[in-house]
Amino acid sequence: MHDGILSSGVKPGDQWCLCSQRWAQAYNAGAAPQLYLAATHERTLEHVPLKFLLPFAIDKVEAKAYLARVDALRKQLGGASVTQDDGDK
Repeated sequence: MHDGILSSGVKPGDQWCLCSQRWAQAYNAGAAPQLYLAATHERTLEHVPLKFLLPFAIDKVEAKAYLARVDALRKQLGGASVTQDDGDK
């Protein structure tokens, strides 16, 4: 972790909000942090595809189960799927 962040009082294991653009910047630099998809705003998908977020999700199992339920409901209503094949099933 960056020394400037540690000196500000943030400790390893702390959680904080990070905007999607900064997460994408960290991803592109090879330093994307883990995240909670349940706490991630859906508009994040305007900047970062779900297939890139899922591998970093701490709550990946729960998120995939939720997305499967949403997809099943959408299918019943004749809508499109919200999930994409992330190659990690």
